[in-house]
Amino acid sequence: MPALPAPCPACRSLFHARFNAETDFIKLLQRLSAMVEAGSLYAVPEAPPLDQPDFPQDHFRCSACGTLWALSHPDQAYRGFCRPQAAP
Repeated sequence: MPALPAPCPACRSLFHARFNAETDFIKLLQRLSAMVEAGSLYAVPEAPPLDQPDFPQDHFRCSACGTLWALSHPDQAYRGFCRPQAAP
């Protein structure tokens, strides 16, 4: 398996191995929304799921470095994540 890309300073703070609380997830959603509005991220609806395919995922690509981010929504005991998936 190839190594994951090193996210740039513009997007590296998106990384969450898991969400410890719903408020962490909500704060990240707000940040993602602001970054999309600013043009520093854009949605990638056709991206395949990164592990845990049974849980909803959204994908975003960083406009600066091209890193593809997978956002897996938390659900009950499943804590979700936001982590890099691939680079161009």
